[in-house]
Amino acid sequence: MFRFFAHKTPDNDRCINFDRQRTEIKTYNQSPDNLKAVEAETVEYKWKFKIPSNFQVSSNFTYLHQIKSVDGAFASIPMITLTARKASPDRLELRYTPTNNQNTIQTAEVNLFRGY
Repeated sequence: MFRFFAHKTPDNDRCINFDRQRTEIKTYNQSPDNLKAVEAETVEYKWKFKIPSNFQVSSNFTYLHQIKSVDGAFASIPMITLTARKASPDRLELRYTPTNNQNTIQTAEVNLFRGY
């Protein structure tokens, strides 16, 4: 189990960009094999999350979950992303890319998840 505290002071991304927020758990090519997914393997993720009622979406993006390749031609873009996006109203986006062209496949208002 993990508990993350996002939007702590300072609210920034790697002390470089002040318009986004990331909280990450990563595996790399040096990680143990049981923590890495490989081509043609089926991996199932089960997780719960809650968004407090005072949660604020960063002005650019707030990654809540992403799956990204470690190496290869498409390592620079996440394959799957759950992103909170500043909008009117703020929204959650489920995004997917099989290559290097990411598409939003589902959206929902953040308010549906606040306070749970």
